[in-house]
Amino acid sequence: MKTELETEIEKSRLLKCPSDDQLSEAAVRELDDLSELLGLVDVLPVESRSNFYNVINRLVNGVEHRQQILTVLHESLAQMSLDLKYLIFDLEATRRERDECLKLVNNW
Repeated sequence: MKTELETEIEKSRLLKCPSDDQLSEAAVRELDDLSELLGLVDVLPVESRSNFYNVINRLVNGVEHRQQILTVLHESLAQMSLDLKYLIFDLEATRRERDECLKLVNNW
């Protein structure tokens, strides 16, 4: 019967972090959309443009901020995955040592 920890470990092995390429592709798509929006705003009358430019500037800042957050999250997940692998290794080694000690005690 599996323990809760072992079940969670198996679940974590199935998780896949998005690759750097996937993260950067999403950011590029967002920036392309914003560029297209800027092109559309450029054809508006001058008095209307400033309001749109303010909103677009906030959107660009939001995209940059999300990209930074995703990068930090990606790095944290990679570190957590490595830490989990070390914990699993330690757990398995501890179980082997326990089993060896039990054999010694039972044969004593």
